[in-house]
Amino acid sequence: MATATESTLLAKTISPSLTVNDVQQSLEFFERLGFAVEDRWEEQGRLLGVMVHAGDIRIGLSQDDWKKGRDRQKGIGMRLYIGTKQNVDEIASRAGQRA
Repeated sequence: MATATESTLLAKTISPSLTVNDVQQSLEFFERLGFAVEDRWEEQGRLLGVMVHAGDIRIGLSQDDWKKGRDRQKGIGMRLYIGTKQNVDEIASRAGQRA
């Protein structure tokens, strides 16, 4: 059986970012779940994305720009943003090293 090891990354937050077909409709869904808007991204009056939160949990919702086609399947990939107070250059250097 594997033994537990001490982590060297002291992550404070993790926030997934989802690309959606209709950011306004998705926002309304998350608001009905109890999430609130923390930040909005707009360009020329058009909503491009939002960061919603519920307690310490945050989820980013971004409007699809359709560059990969309107029929592209969602949910296959997403971004995860991990927050830490550690030096990210040192973490990146470790990540780039070969075992």
